[in-house]
Amino acid sequence: MLQWQKEIIDYIKQHNPSGILNLDQQDAILFFEAEALQIRLKNIGTAFNPPCESPALSYKEICIWEDQWYSHQLVLQSRIQSLFGHTQRIFARKTKVVSLTAPEVKTFLATNHLNVPIGGKYKYGLTANDSLVAVMVFSKARPIERDGQTYQSYEMIRHCNLKGHTVVGGMSKLLKHFIKTQQPDDIMTYVDKDWSDGKTYLSHGFQALEHTPPQFFYLKSGAHERIYPHRIGENTKIVNQLLIAEGYRVVYNQGNIKLLFKQK
Repeated sequence: MLQWQKEIIDYIKQHNPSGILNLDQQDAILFFEAEALQIRLKNIGTAFNPPCESPALSYKEICIWEDQWYSHQLVLQSRIQSLFGHTQRIFARKTKVVSLTAPEVKTFLATNHLNVPIGGKYKYGLTANDSLVAVMVFSKARPIERDGQTYQSYEMIRHCNLKGHTVVGGMSKLLKHFIKTQQPDDIMTYVDKDWSDGKTYLSHGFQALEHTPPQFFYLKSGAHERIYPHRIGENTKIVNQLLIAEGYRVVYNQGNIKLLFKQK
């Protein structure tokens, strides 16, 4: 086991010694890439959303990448804490919905989300005691053809809470505010299968449309930097050869789940 992988296992054991399956079980830890660690965790019921009826017989799989462990370690630690219910809970009814500026959203996402900060047309947050504790970002409307009709569809681009915190009911409150103010025909979003099975979104009225294929990118062990193909440009073949010569490998994540919330 590599050092960074051992650090993750030790951190999980620190927050919930019984939360990881017996390490002697072959399927407890699944190394599907040298730069990634896939872990099968026990579902302890109330810590997961939604709770499972038979915790002892179920599990949740998460996938943690080496580059993210070193570049976003506090965010990953917060996510692990959340899985075991060890975050500070804030109730959405005690928060206030606010509109946010692009710099405010960028700053919050940079320190609380795994993916790169991204802009959007509509940016909302929840504040508690004048501190920002959650954000949700939406795209502008796009005309989508469905069932012979044209719908105004929006994408939920980002949603995350403040590290170390869980805003109970926060997702619902922000969604309701967006729907009330913008009146979308539908809302589309993606969830990362490295971390989620989409059940939280299903419980909020979303429908699963499809599972998108795994996305590939270039990663170099120890470099802690990933390069996505869409950022390379037109000379993909040449750049691919150069990256591989420099020690980068082509690796794949587990893809996404595409979901849709219909208003009409």
